Amino acid sequence: MSPAYLIQEANGRFYAKYQRHGKWTKKSLNTTKRVLAQRRFGAFLKQQEEQELLYSEITPVPLDDFAEEYLRYVKSAKSLAHYQRQRQMWNNLILPFLEKKTLTPQVTSRRIEEFMAQRKESVKAVSVNKELFSIKHAFKKAEEWKYVLTSPARIVKALKSDGQIRVELLTKEQYEHLLDIRLPLA
Repeated sequence: MSPAYLIQEANGRFYAKYQRHGKWTKKSLNTTKRVLAQRRFGAFLKQQEEQELLYSEITPVPLDDFAEEYLRYVKSAKSLAHYQRQRQMWNNLILPFLEKKTLTPQVTSRRIEEFMAQRKESVKAVSVNKELFSIKHAFKKAEEWKYVLTSPARIVKALKSDGQIRVELLTKEQYEHLLDIRLPLA
């Protein structure tokens, strides 16, 4: 999607500044109120994305079809254990929440954040972040495979970690044992 920015000019009015055919232009959002401008800017971005989608090579697919293709890729490119974790995560958590028949371009960053918030109620942030990274990787592939213009997960931030740092110190005996193990130099 072409870059676009929400700007406020000296007269207090808000505008959507965006590129059209390689040149910068702006469109008035007809308001001086920030909240209303943000809402209208969001609608403007959605409209721009839909127009780009019409004239692009993007081929929207249902999320369950995309997940199946993504999992086939993971199976061929990653370890079996990683594939099994990904398959379980997608089939049991991600697809039921995002709804299987949703088209890939209809998945939004807001929906991904809602998924994270729901998961945070039952698991630690570390686990939610692992699920987010899986979604991010999948939608990066969706971008490469021309199922979405830009990944909706790209702007979603990971949660602050609530995991505990494990510090393990060696006992005197363990330390001495490590020093006693000497491998012959080749």
